Amino acid sequence: MASVVVVGAGAGGLVGAGYLRAAGHDVLLLEAKARVGGCASRFSVGDFTFLAGATTVIGLEPTIPLGRVLAELGVAIDATPLSPALTAWHHGEPLVFSTDVEANARALSVRYGAALGRFSTACVEIAERAWRLIGAAPFPPASTMDLARLGATGAAWASLPHLLTTTEALLGRCGEPTADARALVDELLVISTQASARDCPALFGAIGIEYLQRPLFAPRGGLAGLLEALGDALVEKGVDLRTEVTVERVEELSSGSAYTRAGVCSRPTRCCSTSPTGTRHGS
Repeated sequence: MASVVVVGAGAGGLVGAGYLRAAGHDVLLLEAKARVGGCASRFSVGDFTFLAGATTVIGLEPTIPLGRVLAELGVAIDATPLSPALTAWHHGEPLVFSTDVEANARALSVRYGAALGRFSTACVEIAERAWRLIGAAPFPPASTMDLARLGATGAAWASLPHLLTTTEALLGRCGEPTADARALVDELLVISTQASARDCPALFGAIGIEYLQRPLFAPRGGLAGLLEALGDALVEKGVDLRTEVTVERVEELSSGSAYTRAGVCSRPTRCCSTSPTGTRHGS
C-alpha cells in the first residue's frame, strides 16, 4: 500500500513523486488524463500529434534546476541543440540572441542604446550570482538549517536587494532607456517570466533575461516528451503511476497521509476517486 499519494502527474507531480520515491516512500501517482504532463501534454487527431505545451527547453545544464532535477532523478532525454537560441522580431527586423552574452549586450547597445546593453550585462551578473546560490545551498530551503546555510552565502545577501525592487527600476538605473528598449524588455520577460518589467522583481527579471541567452534544446516530443520520459523513469524506479483516475475529494482519516497538488496535507487523509484503479503503468 502506498505511503504517499501524489495527485496530478504534471511537471510538479512527477518531480515530487520522483524525489519521494528516492527518499524511500511507496508512491502512488494519480493522473486524471490518459497522459502525464499536465498543461505540457500532447494529443492526437487522426495521423497527427499536437503538442499542448512548449516545444523547446532551456536549462539542461547540470547547474541549472531543470538539468539538476533530471540528473538527480536519473532521466536521460533525447534533445537536439538549436542555434540561434532566440530571434526576436521588432519593427519587422530580426534581433538574434546567441549564447555569447557580451555579443548580445553589444548588439542591444547598437540597436536600442547603451542603457539596454548595460541592463543586459547587469542581468547576467545578477543571474550568475543566483545560480551559484541555488548550487551552494538546498533550494528551496526545507528546514531552518537550510535557511542558515542559505544566509551564510554572500550570494544570498547580494541577491536580496533585487527581490525588493522591480526590473523596471533596474533598467532605469542603467541609463535612459528608449521606448523601444522598454518594449523589448517587456516582450522578452513575457516569454521567460510571464510578467512585465513593472510587475516583475528585479531578481526574477534578471534571471529571465539571462535565461533566454542560454543554450536552447528541442527534446523529442517537446516538453511533453521530456515529461513522458520522466514518467517512464519513475515507473522503472517503482512509482505506481495510474492515469485516467479522477480524485473527487480528500477525506481525513485516523492514520496515514497523502500529497495533493497543493503540497503535503497537514492532517492524515485519503483520496476518494470515481475510478479507483485507472490505467496502471508498468508491472
